[in-house]
Amino acid sequence: MDDYQQDFKNKIFLVGAIILILIGLVLVLFFLPKQSSQQGKKDNPLVEKNRIEKEIAQLKEEKSNLEKKSSEVSNQTEAKEDLEVEGVEIIKKEDKKIIKNTKQGYEIEVPSKMLIARTLTNKTLNLYLPDQKDFICCPGWPQCQADFEISVQENPNNISLEKWVKDKKTSYLKEGQGADFKELGFQKIGENNWYKAEIFVEGLFPVPTFYYALPGKEKIYEVFMIEWDEVFKDTCPHKLLPKETENFLTTFKLI
Repeated sequence: MDDYQQDFKNKIFLVGAIILILIGLVLVLFFLPKQSSQQGKKDNPLVEKNRIEKEIAQLKEEKSNLEKKSSEVSNQTEAKEDLEVEGVEIIKKEDKKIIKNTKQGYEIEVPSKMLIARTLTNKTLNLYLPDQKDFICCPGWPQCQADFEISVQENPNNISLEKWVKDKKTSYLKEGQGADFKELGFQKIGENNWYKAEIFVEGLFPVPTFYYALPGKEKIYEVFMIEWDEVFKDTCPHKLLPKETENFLTTFKLI
């Protein structure tokens, strides 16, 4: 469920790598002998050195901004509107809205009060139902797991859904004692045939969570929803029950 954070960290790492490469170019240019004036301003090592140093400064600022955004978004606790995510369009329809993820090839309709929060990339959209004070996390729930999460995983080798789920189950059960992965089989929801399971993994899914998987073109679409009727029903009575959130999947379409 943290793949989106890893993708963002990879982007920050890439920017850092580019900075190191440019610094190396500056050092090379600095030690090059001066060229004759006939070579022109464009080929002058000093001009090139100044240009690259300017690019380094811009990239450092971009890296700093990415790190700041990552920290702010990952620790978000309140929301009044959807976070803007590249490649994701929000189409409002009275008390509902369509979330259209053009980058990952799907759309889904959810209540307008469900908001995208704590989301860094279009590969994983985290949806929360805030309370009356706009808090998205329940008291005493430091993990702040999304009420409804849509995650897209690459599947270039077109692994069968059965094997995908089996591998997922093996991976989760290795997390530690008390881990549980109960397969509930294929279920027709809307126009799609989802594979459903119930999972519990201490530290990762510390409360019962429903898991759904759907194959796409070289992708696997995964959905996670907390069983709010089992936890925090006293402190977070506004949260939707699993039957209500599962109903969102009747509108899920591959585009």
